[in-house]
Amino acid sequence: MRAKGFKRAIPAIIILLFCSIIGIAIHIFSANGETLYISHESGIYSGSFDLRVFSFRKADIYYTLNGQEPQPGAEGTYEYAGPIELGSDGETATYSFRISCVYEDGRTSEVYNRDYILD
Repeated sequence: MRAKGFKRAIPAIIILLFCSIIGIAIHIFSANGETLYISHESGIYSGSFDLRVFSFRKADIYYTLNGQEPQPGAEGTYEYAGPIELGSDGETATYSFRISCVYEDGRTSEVYNRDYILD
């Protein structure tokens, strides 16, 4: 009797395992129903990498690399148009990445923060 119950649970276990793996590989942050994909967690990295960002809602995405809050049109604020190459030219580089979204209805998301050290 127990073996049948276990066999029925296997598909659910596989789905949960798959979702856990995906959750580890993709970092999705949610606040008030707003979701944003950021490809790398804060941390120390060797070499360079391409930082990718995606909003699951239609939005213009703005970011800074100097720790300032993104303000569309302000100096040092960039509109996201594709992967951002972060790297160091043989020396340690520090990036304080801040990102936010402006949605079609004019509302803005919270500001998401990531800090990277590259050597």
